[in-house]
Amino acid sequence: MKKAKVLFQIVSISFIVLFFQACSIKMPVSETTPSTNSFNDTVDSSKSIKLKFKSTLADDYKVSVGTQTDIFKVKHKDKDIDAQTFIKEGLQKEFSSRKLPIEFSLDSSDELTLEHFNILSRRTSAYSPMVTLSTLKIKVNYKGETKTFASFIKRGKVPLWSMSELYEPCYNEPTSLLIREVVAKINKEYFNYKLSDTKVYEIISKIEKDLAENKKLIYLDVYELAFSNNQIALNFLEKLTANIDEYVRLSAISGLGILGSEEQLDLLINLYQNSKLWQDRAMALKSIGDIGTTKALEFLRTEKNLFSLHDSLEANWNKIIFNLYLQ
Repeated sequence: MKKAKVLFQIVSISFIVLFFQACSIKMPVSETTPSTNSFNDTVDSSKSIKLKFKSTLADDYKVSVGTQTDIFKVKHKDKDIDAQTFIKEGLQKEFSSRKLPIEFSLDSSDELTLEHFNILSRRTSAYSPMVTLSTLKIKVNYKGETKTFASFIKRGKVPLWSMSELYEPCYNEPTSLLIREVVAKINKEYFNYKLSDTKVYEIISKIEKDLAENKKLIYLDVYELAFSNNQIALNFLEKLTANIDEYVRLSAISGLGILGSEEQLDLLINLYQNSKLWQDRAMALKSIGDIGTTKALEFLRTEKNLFSLHDSLEANWNKIIFNLYLQ
């Protein structure tokens, strides 16, 4: 028994040493997966919007950020991610899946501009979770008016046997959700299409059943409610902000900002001020930014000024959110 314990300790120490010696680990990111529920049966071409796709990102722009980019190499098709191509193709697939009459055209005077796309990877030890913060920010200039659409997804997981266990939860699911979220916001702004009441109640019933059975990936359905643009989902999302499942809770908090209005602002401020976990506070901050009213943005500016004086991990990660919503 004592020998086995010593051997376990040696193996554990060796694993930790190897981890921090930083032999690089490739984290492959797949193509984004579009939504399965469309807002319409057919595309309404009479409401078609044509946009020229642009990017402010440099040719050598790095999607992977953080202090451990030399350890965790985020790749797409065995190369550094080409942010412009990756996001453009993801948006096109999501427009099509949602049956939104939007197309990219070089001849258009209206523009969709990619301004930011990052994946931050962080892991402190062989026993701690891999945490990824995935962020996306685009601007649409349509008929002389510019609107900003941003998204933020936090994920974390401890691999038990292989680093490949991180690919889906920490990279593929978040990047797909980034795309789905900004497209949901574009729909709300320019078309205001909605998932049907029947579909929303169907998703709610599925979530309730899956929660009772402790199933996995429930949070993806919660996000689908957030993207539905159907106010029927709001009361259910508010209830889920207190759920014991971390990612159900985070997706519900995020959904209040995507789907809600100033009526949800006090709840979000309360969640931000009283939540014990950083990720809950962070998602509340993000949703306050999504509400986007004068009162909401004033609150964000006040918090940004407070955190500008600090250099803690929470302060630095909050600054990522502030930069998505404040100029």
